[in-house]
Amino acid sequence: MTDDPKAVTLESVGKLAGVSRSTVSRVINGLPGVSERAEQAVQDAINQLGYIPNNMARGLATRRAAVVTALIPEKMDRFFGDPFFGSVISGIEDYMSETPLVLNLMVTSEKAFQKTLAFLAGGQSDGILVLSHHTSHEMVEALERRVPVVYGGRPLRDPTHATYVDADNRDGARKAVQHLVDRKCQRIAMITGPDDMPSGKERLWGFMDVTEESGTLGPIENGDYSAQSGANAARRLLAKHEPFDGLFVANDLMARAAVDILLASGKRIPDDVAVVGFDDSKAAVSSEPLLTTVRQDSWKQGWLMAQLITEMIGGATEPRSIQLPTSLVVRETA
Repeated sequence: MTDDPKAVTLESVGKLAGVSRSTVSRVINGLPGVSERAEQAVQDAINQLGYIPNNMARGLATRRAAVVTALIPEKMDRFFGDPFFGSVISGIEDYMSETPLVLNLMVTSEKAFQKTLAFLAGGQSDGILVLSHHTSHEMVEALERRVPVVYGGRPLRDPTHATYVDADNRDGARKAVQHLVDRKCQRIAMITGPDDMPSGKERLWGFMDVTEESGTLGPIENGDYSAQSGANAARRLLAKHEPFDGLFVANDLMARAAVDILLASGKRIPDDVAVVGFDDSKAAVSSEPLLTTVRQDSWKQGWLMAQLITEMIGGATEPRSIQLPTSLVVRETA
Protein backbone atom coordinates (compact mmCIF):
# COMPACT_ATOMS: atom_id res chain seq x y z
CA MET A 1 0.00 0.00 0.00
CA THR A 2 1.23 3.52 -0.78
CA ASP A 3 1.66 6.09 1.97
CA ASP A 4 -0.93 8.39 0.33
CA PRO A 5 -3.89 6.60 -1.31
CA LYS A 6 -5.00 9.95 -2.80
CA ALA A 7 -1.81 9.95 -4.89
CA VAL A 8 -2.87 6.70 -6.58
CA THR A 9 -4.71 7.26 -9.86
CA LEU A 10 -6.94 5.19 -12.13
CA GLU A 11 -3.99 4.98 -14.51
CA SER A 12 -1.68 3.49 -11.90
CA VAL A 13 -4.34 0.95 -10.87
CA GLY A 14 -4.85 0.02 -14.53
CA LYS A 15 -1.11 -0.30 -15.13
CA LEU A 16 -0.67 -2.69 -12.21
CA ALA A 17 -3.78 -4.68 -13.20
CA GLY A 18 -2.85 -4.76 -16.88
CA VAL A 19 -6.11 -3.18 -18.02
CA SER A 20 -7.27 0.18 -19.39
CA ARG A 21 -8.28 3.19 -17.34
CA SER A 22 -11.90 2.82 -18.50
CA THR A 23 -11.99 -0.79 -17.29
CA VAL A 24 -10.83 0.33 -13.85
CA SER A 25 -13.60 2.95 -13.84
CA ARG A 26 -16.24 0.37 -14.74
CA VAL A 27 -15.12 -1.97 -11.97
CA ILE A 28 -15.12 0.84 -9.38
CA ASN A 29 -18.62 1.94 -10.37
CA GLY A 30 -20.04 -1.60 -10.51
CA LEU A 31 -20.83 -1.44 -14.23
CA PRO A 32 -21.30 -4.48 -16.48
CA GLY A 33 -19.06 -5.47 -19.38
CA VAL A 34 -15.94 -6.51 -17.45
CA SER A 35 -14.67 -10.10 -17.34
CA GLU A 36 -14.28 -11.82 -13.99
CA ARG A 37 -10.53 -12.10 -14.58
CA ALA A 38 -10.15 -8.36 -15.29
CA GLU A 39 -12.38 -7.42 -12.36
CA GLN A 40 -10.31 -9.55 -9.99
CA ALA A 41 -7.08 -8.03 -11.32
CA VAL A 42 -8.43 -4.52 -10.70
CA GLN A 43 -9.60 -5.39 -7.19
CA ASP A 44 -6.19 -6.88 -6.40
CA ALA A 45 -4.45 -3.73 -7.68
CA ILE A 46 -6.78 -1.49 -5.64
CA ASN A 47 -6.03 -3.50 -2.50
CA GLN A 48 -2.29 -3.49 -3.17
CA LEU A 49 -2.12 0.25 -3.86
CA GLY A 50 -4.71 1.28 -1.27
CA TYR A 51 -6.65 3.29 -3.85
CA ILE A 52 -9.77 5.14 -2.61
CA PRO A 53 -11.79 6.90 -5.37
CA ASN A 54 -12.83 10.46 -4.52
CA ASN A 55 -16.52 9.69 -4.39
CA MET A 56 -15.92 6.62 -2.24
CA ALA A 57 -13.71 8.59 0.14
CA ARG A 58 -16.50 11.15 0.55
CA GLY A 59 -18.91 8.30 1.16
CA LEU A 60 -16.66 6.84 3.88
CA ALA A 61 -16.41 10.24 5.56
CA THR A 62 -20.10 11.08 5.37
CA ARG A 63 -21.57 7.56 5.42
CA ARG A 64 -23.75 8.34 2.43
CA ALA A 65 -23.98 6.93 -1.10
CA ALA A 66 -22.69 8.95 -4.04
CA VAL A 67 -25.55 11.14 -5.31
CA VAL A 68 -26.23 12.33 -8.86
CA THR A 69 -28.65 15.25 -9.25
CA ALA A 70 -30.78 15.66 -12.35
CA LEU A 71 -31.32 19.43 -12.49
CA ILE A 72 -34.28 20.70 -14.54
CA PRO A 73 -34.46 24.52 -14.48
CA GLU A 74 -38.09 24.78 -15.54
CA LYS A 75 -41.44 25.51 -13.96
CA MET A 76 -43.14 22.50 -12.42
CA ASP A 77 -46.04 22.50 -14.89
CA ARG A 78 -43.62 22.49 -17.83
CA PHE A 79 -41.70 19.54 -16.37
CA PHE A 80 -44.79 17.42 -15.71
CA GLY A 81 -46.53 18.54 -18.90
CA ASP A 82 -43.77 17.69 -21.38
CA PRO A 83 -43.31 13.94 -22.07
CA PHE A 84 -39.73 14.64 -23.22
CA PHE A 85 -38.52 15.06 -19.64
CA GLY A 86 -40.13 11.84 -18.45
CA SER A 87 -38.46 9.88 -21.22
CA VAL A 88 -35.00 11.31 -20.46
CA ILE A 89 -35.38 10.70 -16.71
CA SER A 90 -36.49 7.13 -17.44
CA GLY A 91 -33.28 6.52 -19.39
CA ILE A 92 -31.20 7.99 -16.56
CA GLU A 93 -32.93 5.86 -13.93
CA ASP A 94 -32.67 2.67 -16.02
CA TYR A 95 -28.89 3.09 -16.23
CA MET A 96 -28.32 4.19 -12.66
CA SER A 97 -30.41 1.34 -11.23
CA GLU A 98 -27.50 -0.92 -12.18
CA THR A 99 -24.92 1.23 -10.34
CA PRO A 100 -24.30 2.14 -6.67
CA LEU A 101 -25.28 5.76 -7.39
CA VAL A 102 -28.43 7.43 -6.07
CA LEU A 103 -30.51 9.70 -8.32
CA ASN A 104 -31.82 12.99 -6.93
CA LEU A 105 -34.32 14.98 -9.02
CA MET A 106 -34.46 18.78 -8.66
CA VAL A 107 -36.99 20.83 -10.62
CA THR A 108 -36.44 24.52 -9.97
CA SER A 109 -38.07 27.66 -11.29
CA GLU A 110 -36.12 30.70 -12.43
CA LYS A 111 -36.99 32.40 -9.14
CA ALA A 112 -35.34 29.69 -7.04
CA PHE A 113 -32.54 28.83 -9.45
CA GLN A 114 -29.69 30.68 -7.73
CA LYS A 115 -30.64 29.16 -4.37
CA THR A 116 -30.61 25.69 -5.93
CA LEU A 117 -27.17 26.23 -7.45
CA ALA A 118 -25.79 27.47 -4.14
CA PHE A 119 -27.10 24.30 -2.52
CA LEU A 120 -25.44 22.10 -5.14
CA ALA A 121 -22.18 24.07 -4.94
CA GLY A 122 -22.03 23.21 -1.26
CA GLY A 123 -21.12 19.62 -2.06
CA GLN A 124 -24.58 18.06 -1.82
CA SER A 125 -24.11 16.17 -5.08
CA ASP A 126 -21.28 14.13 -6.60
CA GLY A 127 -22.42 14.79 -10.16
CA ILE A 128 -25.01 16.92 -11.95
CA LEU A 129 -27.10 16.20 -15.04
CA VAL A 130 -28.51 19.41 -16.54
CA LEU A 131 -31.63 19.24 -18.71
CA SER A 132 -33.15 22.23 -20.48
CA HIS A 133 -30.12 24.54 -20.25
CA HIS A 134 -30.78 28.23 -21.03
CA THR A 135 -28.32 31.02 -21.82
CA SER A 136 -29.27 32.79 -18.60
CA HIS A 137 -27.87 29.91 -16.56
CA GLU A 138 -24.17 30.81 -16.62
CA MET A 139 -23.80 29.75 -12.98
CA VAL A 140 -24.38 26.12 -13.96
CA GLU A 141 -21.12 26.25 -15.87
CA ALA A 142 -19.34 27.56 -12.76
CA LEU A 143 -20.33 24.33 -11.01
CA GLU A 144 -18.12 22.39 -13.42
CA ARG A 145 -15.09 23.62 -11.46
CA ARG A 146 -16.46 21.88 -8.35
CA VAL A 147 -18.36 18.82 -9.52
CA PRO A 148 -18.76 16.73 -12.72
CA VAL A 149 -21.52 18.07 -14.99
CA VAL A 150 -23.16 16.47 -18.04
CA TYR A 151 -25.57 18.48 -20.20
CA GLY A 152 -28.64 17.14 -21.96
CA GLY A 153 -28.16 19.23 -25.10
CA ARG A 154 -25.22 21.22 -26.40
CA PRO A 155 -24.38 24.25 -24.23
CA LEU A 156 -24.50 27.58 -26.05
CA ARG A 157 -21.03 28.50 -24.84
CA ASP A 158 -17.94 26.83 -26.36
CA PRO A 159 -19.03 23.17 -26.28
CA THR A 160 -15.49 21.79 -26.65
CA HIS A 161 -14.95 22.10 -22.89
CA ALA A 162 -18.27 20.49 -21.89
CA THR A 163 -19.59 16.94 -21.72
CA TYR A 164 -23.03 16.56 -23.28
CA VAL A 165 -25.46 14.34 -25.17
CA ASP A 166 -27.67 15.91 -27.82
CA ALA A 167 -29.86 15.07 -30.79
CA ASP A 168 -28.88 16.32 -34.24
CA ASN A 169 -31.49 19.07 -34.07
CA ARG A 170 -30.51 20.89 -37.25
CA ASP A 171 -30.55 17.76 -39.39
CA GLY A 172 -33.82 16.67 -37.82
CA ALA A 173 -35.41 19.99 -38.74
CA ARG A 174 -34.09 19.61 -42.27
CA LYS A 175 -35.77 16.20 -42.52
CA ALA A 176 -39.07 17.66 -41.34
CA VAL A 177 -39.08 20.58 -43.75
CA GLN A 178 -37.81 18.54 -46.69
CA HIS A 179 -40.77 16.21 -46.16
CA LEU A 180 -43.10 19.21 -46.51
CA VAL A 181 -41.25 20.33 -49.65
CA ASP A 182 -41.57 16.82 -51.08
CA ARG A 183 -45.34 17.06 -50.45
CA LYS A 184 -45.31 20.09 -52.77
CA CYS A 185 -45.95 22.66 -50.03
CA GLN A 186 -45.41 26.12 -51.53
CA ARG A 187 -45.07 28.24 -48.36
CA ILE A 188 -43.89 26.65 -45.14
CA ALA A 189 -44.40 28.41 -41.80
CA MET A 190 -42.67 27.63 -38.51
CA ILE A 191 -43.36 27.84 -34.79
CA THR A 192 -39.94 28.01 -33.16
CA GLY A 193 -38.60 26.87 -29.82
CA PRO A 194 -37.09 29.31 -27.29
CA ASP A 195 -34.20 31.30 -28.72
CA ASP A 196 -32.18 31.04 -25.49
CA MET A 197 -31.80 27.26 -25.92
CA PRO A 198 -29.47 25.56 -28.43
CA SER A 199 -32.19 23.18 -29.63
CA GLY A 200 -34.47 26.13 -30.42
CA LYS A 201 -31.79 27.85 -32.47
CA GLU A 202 -30.66 24.70 -34.29
CA ARG A 203 -34.17 23.67 -35.33
CA LEU A 204 -34.72 27.17 -36.70
CA TRP A 205 -31.45 26.95 -38.62
CA GLY A 206 -32.48 23.63 -40.15
CA PHE A 207 -35.82 25.15 -41.18
CA MET A 208 -34.06 28.08 -42.81
CA ASP A 209 -31.60 25.80 -44.62
CA VAL A 210 -34.34 24.02 -46.54
CA THR A 211 -36.88 26.81 -47.04
CA GLU A 212 -34.29 29.25 -48.38
CA GLU A 213 -32.87 26.64 -50.74
CA SER A 214 -36.32 25.58 -51.97
CA GLY A 215 -37.87 29.07 -52.06
CA THR A 216 -40.67 28.02 -49.66
CA LEU A 217 -39.98 30.35 -46.72
CA GLY A 218 -43.21 31.35 -44.99
CA PRO A 219 -44.11 33.26 -41.81
CA ILE A 220 -42.38 32.46 -38.50
CA GLU A 221 -43.79 32.77 -34.99
CA ASN A 222 -41.99 32.12 -31.69
CA GLY A 223 -42.91 29.54 -29.06
CA ASP A 224 -41.31 28.30 -25.86
CA TYR A 225 -41.99 24.51 -26.15
CA SER A 226 -45.19 24.76 -24.08
CA ALA A 227 -48.59 23.77 -25.50
CA GLN A 228 -50.03 27.21 -24.72
CA SER A 229 -47.27 28.95 -26.67
CA GLY A 230 -47.97 26.67 -29.64
CA ALA A 231 -51.65 27.55 -29.59
CA ASN A 232 -50.91 31.27 -29.31
CA ALA A 233 -48.37 31.13 -32.14
CA ALA A 234 -50.87 29.33 -34.39
CA ARG A 235 -53.44 32.05 -33.72
CA ARG A 236 -50.87 34.71 -34.65
CA LEU A 237 -50.04 32.90 -37.89
CA LEU A 238 -53.72 32.83 -38.86
CA ALA A 239 -54.18 36.48 -37.89
CA LYS A 240 -51.40 37.55 -40.27
CA HIS A 241 -53.47 36.35 -43.25
CA GLU A 242 -50.24 35.26 -44.94
CA PRO A 243 -50.89 32.03 -46.83
CA PHE A 244 -49.05 28.86 -45.80
CA ASP A 245 -49.74 25.24 -46.68
CA GLY A 246 -47.00 23.66 -44.57
CA LEU A 247 -46.07 24.12 -40.91
CA PHE A 248 -43.01 22.89 -39.03
CA VAL A 249 -43.31 23.11 -35.25
CA ALA A 250 -40.23 22.77 -33.02
CA ASN A 251 -41.75 20.22 -30.63
CA ASP A 252 -44.77 17.93 -30.42
CA LEU A 253 -46.53 19.71 -27.56
CA MET A 254 -46.70 22.94 -29.55
CA ALA A 255 -47.55 21.05 -32.75
CA ARG A 256 -50.49 19.26 -31.14
CA ALA A 257 -51.87 22.58 -29.84
CA ALA A 258 -51.31 24.23 -33.24
CA VAL A 259 -53.18 21.44 -35.01
CA ASP A 260 -56.17 21.96 -32.70
CA ILE A 261 -56.22 25.70 -33.48
CA LEU A 262 -55.93 25.11 -37.23
CA LEU A 263 -58.76 22.56 -37.18
CA ALA A 264 -60.94 24.91 -35.14
CA SER A 265 -60.37 27.64 -37.73
CA GLY A 266 -61.71 25.39 -40.49
CA LYS A 267 -58.37 24.25 -41.95
CA ARG A 268 -58.19 20.67 -43.18
CA ILE A 269 -55.07 18.77 -42.13
CA PRO A 270 -53.13 17.79 -44.13
CA ASP A 271 -55.10 18.94 -47.18
CA ASP A 272 -54.98 22.68 -46.43
CA VAL A 273 -51.97 22.68 -44.07
CA ALA A 274 -49.52 19.81 -43.57
CA VAL A 275 -47.94 19.80 -40.09
CA VAL A 276 -44.73 18.20 -38.81
CA GLY A 277 -43.56 18.27 -35.18
CA PHE A 278 -40.38 17.26 -33.39
CA ASP A 279 -39.66 14.71 -30.58
CA ASP A 280 -42.02 11.79 -31.32
CA SER A 281 -43.26 12.06 -27.76
CA LYS A 282 -46.56 10.75 -26.40
CA ALA A 283 -48.16 14.02 -27.49
CA ALA A 284 -47.72 12.93 -31.12
CA VAL A 285 -50.22 10.10 -30.71
CA SER A 286 -52.39 11.49 -27.90
CA SER A 287 -55.27 12.40 -30.23
CA GLU A 288 -56.26 12.42 -33.88
CA PRO A 289 -54.99 13.24 -36.40
CA LEU A 290 -51.77 11.44 -35.44
CA LEU A 291 -48.78 13.73 -35.74
CA THR A 292 -46.05 13.34 -38.32
CA THR A 293 -42.88 14.20 -36.45
CA VAL A 294 -39.12 13.88 -36.11
CA ARG A 295 -38.06 11.21 -33.66
CA GLN A 296 -35.23 11.80 -31.21
CA ASP A 297 -34.33 9.00 -28.82
CA SER A 298 -34.75 10.86 -25.53
CA TRP A 299 -34.58 7.64 -23.47
CA LYS A 300 -31.18 6.87 -24.97
CA GLN A 301 -30.08 10.45 -24.34
CA GLY A 302 -30.82 10.00 -20.64
CA TRP A 303 -29.11 6.59 -20.53
CA LEU A 304 -25.94 7.98 -22.12
CA MET A 305 -25.95 11.02 -19.83
CA ALA A 306 -26.05 8.69 -16.83
CA GLN A 307 -23.21 6.63 -18.27
CA LEU A 308 -21.03 9.68 -18.81
CA ILE A 309 -21.61 11.13 -15.34
CA THR A 310 -20.85 7.75 -13.77
CA GLU A 311 -17.56 7.61 -15.64
CA MET A 312 -16.73 11.18 -14.60
CA ILE A 313 -17.41 10.43 -10.94
CA GLY A 314 -15.11 7.45 -11.38
CA GLY A 315 -12.31 9.74 -12.54
CA ALA A 316 -12.78 10.46 -16.26
CA THR A 317 -11.72 14.05 -17.02
CA GLU A 318 -11.73 14.52 -20.81
CA PRO A 319 -14.84 16.34 -22.17
CA ARG A 320 -17.01 14.12 -24.36
CA SER A 321 -19.88 14.86 -26.70
CA ILE A 322 -22.38 12.46 -28.25
CA GLN A 323 -24.78 13.47 -31.03
CA LEU A 324 -27.72 11.15 -31.62
CA PRO A 325 -29.33 10.79 -35.06
CA THR A 326 -32.98 11.62 -35.76
CA SER A 327 -35.55 10.05 -38.08
CA LEU A 328 -38.81 11.12 -39.69
CA VAL A 329 -41.99 9.35 -38.52
CA VAL A 330 -44.78 9.81 -41.07
CA ARG A 331 -48.34 9.66 -39.73
CA GLU A 332 -51.52 11.56 -40.58
CA THR A 333 -50.74 15.30 -40.41
CA ALA A 334 -48.24 15.36 -43.30
